Amino acid sequence: MNPNSSAIRRAVLLVTVITSVTGPAAMAAARVCDLITATEASAALGVSVAAGTAVLGESGDQLCQYVDPRYGMLAITLADNHGREKYEKAKSKIQKDAAITPENISGVGDEAVFANVSKGVSELLVVKGDKSIAIALGGRAVNSSKEALKDLARKALSRL
Repeated sequence: MNPNSSAIRRAVLLVTVITSVTGPAAMAAARVCDLITATEASAALGVSVAAGTAVLGESGDQLCQYVDPRYGMLAITLADNHGREKYEKAKSKIQKDAAITPENISGVGDEAVFANVSKGVSELLVVKGDKSIAIALGGRAVNSSKEALKDLARKALSRL
């Protein structure tokens, strides 16, 4: 069993509990799953995954999760409203965490920051205009590198 699998399950459950809303609102969130395809998520995870599961958060942020309980997860969050403000808050939180060493990334959106946020989980935060995306990749992912996340972010931004 993957030593990160319980951490992955907890992270997925936490993200789902925080952001999920049922009914038509969740259906509206489905567009975020168009930003990264199942094929792209599968390549990043190194294992085939089904279509993403979309949920809509109370703040209006949209989340799409691609999960394989044994191998890992990829999640993308889109903030259509107040995205720059949300990006700045998330970036500040990462910068204040002494256990995390964030890295500013050029060439992706207007501004981006990459960090290994916990054991086996990397995240890339990106802002473009007043929209922001966060892509998290964790588990036994073969492509959990910064470059893989940058490539996914570029694809997602091109589809906004």
